[in-house]
Amino acid sequence: MWRMRIPEEEACRLKKKAQHEANKIKLWGLNQEYENLLGALLRIKEVIRQRVESSEEEDTDERGMTQRLEDILRESSGPLVAGRTKDFVQRILAASADGQSQRKEPPQGGDEEAAG
Repeated sequence: MWRMRIPEEEACRLKKKAQHEANKIKLWGLNQEYENLLGALLRIKEVIRQRVESSEEEDTDERGMTQRLEDILRESSGPLVAGRTKDFVQRILAASADGQSQRKEPPQGGDEEAAG
């Protein structure tokens, strides 16, 4: 049986396009991770500021400071992307293929090509 071969130039172009789409997914994920971490840092800063300003007053929160800070980190954690971009892209593509949606939509266009 005869199979059509894709010219090398076309294969190279498709590979570059797929890599570009994967990079857009990585950037989106890294931005999400950054926003989550920045939000957590701002909340931690506020908790510490309140603690310092009210050091003479009695702390109304029954939890200890460590527990409060750990709660903030746990609540603000999202997908881990930095250092795991390949796995992150694969998870997004798998979720996209299954029709699932993430908290915020990843960039549109050609996501299925990034797998190839």
